[in-house]
Amino acid sequence: MRRASIWIAIAVLGLYAVGCGSGSATSTPATEPSAATGPAVAEATPTVTVGVESTPVLEGAELPVAEVTSTVAADVAGASVLESADLAAFVEAWNSGEVEAIRAFYSDDAAYLSDEQVVALQRKEPVSVLVAEDAFAERVRERQGQQMRIVGEPIQVADKLVGFAFRLEEGGEGYNGVALLRYEDGLIWLHTYAVSAARTPNLADEAMLKPVDLDGLMEAWSAGDVAAVQGFYTETGGIFPVFNDEDIANSLRGDVHSAQGLAGGYLASEVRTNAAQWGMVAVGQPLRLGDLVLYAWSWKAFDYPVGYGVRFMRYGGDKINMDIRYAIRPWEAQGKPFVSGF
Repeated sequence: MRRASIWIAIAVLGLYAVGCGSGSATSTPATEPSAATGPAVAEATPTVTVGVESTPVLEGAELPVAEVTSTVAADVAGASVLESADLAAFVEAWNSGEVEAIRAFYSDDAAYLSDEQVVALQRKEPVSVLVAEDAFAERVRERQGQQMRIVGEPIQVADKLVGFAFRLEEGGEGYNGVALLRYEDGLIWLHTYAVSAARTPNLADEAMLKPVDLDGLMEAWSAGDVAAVQGFYTETGGIFPVFNDEDIANSLRGDVHSAQGLAGGYLASEVRTNAAQWGMVAVGQPLRLGDLVLYAWSWKAFDYPVGYGVRFMRYGGDKINMDIRYAIRPWEAQGKPFVSGF
């Protein structure tokens, strides 16, 4: 399952953050994962959501989730390595409004952040994002009366990452949302989400999900064309809105220099080195729920699960104003914790 040639190539490239993308400033050596110690293909793990808002309803197809295989996908666009996660228990806990029932799905040091809070952390603004804090209980109480409903099929990568679209519904209306979950030892360690502002009618999944073509965006990243990449995005308060799970983890511990540099030299370096050398591709069919997009993605240079992940984007008009992605790092394929590598 792990090809030696890929890992030789990684060593030559001096891999420091496979899948990190936009904001990892710390170099981390990659070591060859062993087939014996790499994580097994994921079984559905309990997962959670969040939110408080939404957008326009679009027509479209249901999210196709491919059957899991034990081999590397020859064609990543076929999504043969993806799996559907079972979030029924997670959603039930959130809909109960019981804070401790919800916390049971999270690790003791877990963080729960909206996309706005991700930006606030980069600005070193005071925000309370830990699940163990009192502020989390208050956020749960603010959601009382709203029922979470998963829209389409949650997508899972290995036993570590889950992405899903959802609704927060009350009466005949509600709000659209998307969320990413990163697990450690079966519990959620990092939960980021976005919820749209518009309140819209509750409709069946097939009436709300719409396929979206991201080929142009993926090609711009893979070509190492900084100007072309920047053309797809709009800055948010002077911060270029592209973040990965390592950026967020660093900002939680007060290290935000890498993410703050995204509008300048760091973005150029990221696009011209990682993206141009590794190639970026959407895996399976990206889907749009109002102004939100959810999809699986990967760096093309690496074998599953390394470099594969889940990602969401928020659009403001025809420009992306938030892009958050998670991915599996090489050390995780060896069974080591995500935060052990940087």
